[in-house]
Amino acid sequence: MCGETFKPSPAVLAYLCATMAWDEGQGNPFDLGNLRAAADLRTLQYTFVKLDANGDVIAASAAGEVCLGILQNKPNTGETAVVRTVGLSKCVASAAIAAGVQIKTTNVGRAVTQTRLVQASGNDGNTQGIAMRAATANGNIITVELQRSGSWPTADV
Repeated sequence: MCGETFKPSPAVLAYLCATMAWDEGQGNPFDLGNLRAAADLRTLQYTFVKLDANGDVIAASAAGEVCLGILQNKPNTGETAVVRTVGLSKCVASAAIAAGVQIKTTNVGRAVTQTRLVQASGNDGNTQGIAMRAATANGNIITVELQRSGSWPTADV
């Protein structure tokens, strides 16, 4: 088998296509679709979001904060917000990001490369996932694997 080209079966191909960064309304089992938008989120599709004190969806507003997931649709105030919480999703990048690096959110909900914890200051951010594709600039839409893993320590253990 070594050196042979991998040719997945039709079933494997169907699974991969079904789980790759689905478009809104596709019924991904990792989407929460019973949430309400607390504000106009029509311009924030594929950005990180969180819950407000009432349990409604709002935009991420602090760099590195813990987020619920990535907004999959474009809801106006009071409409249903579909949020991907785990798995693959599209995401708006805030800057160039290399494929394979850990990401966190910016203060406007876009993805940015996660850096290690700065021990002296305590500055860090909660890792939200891994960039599966590279971004070359602010506003690029990339594929990310959502996974919460907390802060990235100052050194490997």
